[in-house]
Amino acid sequence: MPAPTNPAPSASARRATQRLQELGQRFTYRVAVLLRTAQIHSPENRAMDFSLRTAAQAANALFDLVGEVNLVGEEHIVHLNEQRLHLDKSATAPVADTMRALRDWQLGGIQLTATTDVETWRRFVIVLQQQPTLESGGTPDPEAYSRVNQALGERSGVRVLPVMRLGGAGIGGGGGGAGMSLMVQASRALSLYVRAIELVIRMHAQDAERLGGVFPAGLTKVLQALVEQVFTEPRFVLALVAWKQGGPYLPRHVVNTLLLALALGRRIGLNRSALMDLAQATVCADLGMTLVPEAIREKPGPLTAQERALIEQHPLDSARLTLTAGRLSLTSRRRLRLAFEHHRKADQSGYPKTLSPLDQHLLTRIFAVCETFDALTTATPWRPGLLPDEALAALQAEAGRGLDPALVGQLQRLLGRWPLGATVLLSTGELAVVYLSPTDERALDRPVVRVVAGPDGETTGVGGLIDLSDRDPRGGYLRSVRRAVDPAAFGVEVQRALFG
Repeated sequence: MPAPTNPAPSASARRATQRLQELGQRFTYRVAVLLRTAQIHSPENRAMDFSLRTAAQAANALFDLVGEVNLVGEEHIVHLNEQRLHLDKSATAPVADTMRALRDWQLGGIQLTATTDVETWRRFVIVLQQQPTLESGGTPDPEAYSRVNQALGERSGVRVLPVMRLGGAGIGGGGGGAGMSLMVQASRALSLYVRAIELVIRMHAQDAERLGGVFPAGLTKVLQALVEQVFTEPRFVLALVAWKQGGPYLPRHVVNTLLLALALGRRIGLNRSALMDLAQATVCADLGMTLVPEAIREKPGPLTAQERALIEQHPLDSARLTLTAGRLSLTSRRRLRLAFEHHRKADQSGYPKTLSPLDQHLLTRIFAVCETFDALTTATPWRPGLLPDEALAALQAEAGRGLDPALVGQLQRLLGRWPLGATVLLSTGELAVVYLSPTDERALDRPVVRVVAGPDGETTGVGGLIDLSDRDPRGGYLRSVRRAVDPAAFGVEVQRALFG
């Protein structure tokens, strides 16, 4: 029997895609022209009016078509929401200039959240011109985009997105299909990751008592795209989890847990439907935490008994908030169960307590392993982050007690002894970042790494890729990992190494 093929898109779907491309190209080009014109004229100069007006018109036409817009990329690789824009030759150069200018301002992209007018865009240009640029060799400021958005104001229909470095890796294919470069894959993964975090932030900002369990517009589509990504571009699912800088902890923790859970679920054979249920349940699991005062959630010191009780109430609140009107489908029941039991632990020693034992659902056990790993590897006000190999050792110590031992073992085999994104010291004295997890599960300590510093300690930037399974003529390994190290202590930019 021939393998099933995906049905061809309908005529209406093709027209919608074509229309999105047309409006996306027009908007991107008009923003490029606006910023180029602003290099010549003051934003208050009447010579700017045409560029401001056409930028507003292009933005509003696009917003009316798709609602919220997220434009991200690097130079010639630009994504609008989940689609790559195919730029005309006349637009390629100015758009590349625009993306480079945004990076100089330490910004990763542009977001539309409402209709705009001429004054909105005039204000946008003024704020950007006041933003300091990153000097060559300087240290990036992960909070630059937050300051720009604060200056624009909450009611501004145009916002900016954070930088996540992509770079121009020169490896074709890379698991993403014939002719697809790692840069294209990284750009698409980036777009989904940033959008997922923004939508989780929006979900948490809703009136939880009134809208609990209701997904913001677009979130379901993003979750579906992330599920597909674990089948087509699994490396970038794990690469994005290694990004630990900037932004509020809770929404980033939710999205990182989601990515890890999808990768682990895919590894143990869950189909797309089950993975989608897992994705929806994961973004609802900590809804109850939004009802806990931030001062308690972010408290650096020990919690009082009363504060601890509020924290331990959140699974019950999460379960209550996931209940929506209408019948309980299989998906909503799984969502409800994961919300209730994700802190009960495999040996029933967690919370909330029940009158009789309640075995955790498989999706809950997947969530618990992945949530614990991300929490352990993330620095918070109340706990320093562990190195990835230290976190895996801590998971192993909890296996059979708080965590499912089989799933802990599967996560270890998925990540390898030195997980993707870990900074390691090699036997040659070189410093490297784990770039690809080992393909041979019999050699979990033999990943592919990217060297970032030579034996003398001098930083070399983004260097070549080295497979630690390579041997010399006598059969010995050319390089091995001595130990993992803290990247901050050596000034290593992990995301530059992973995406550059």
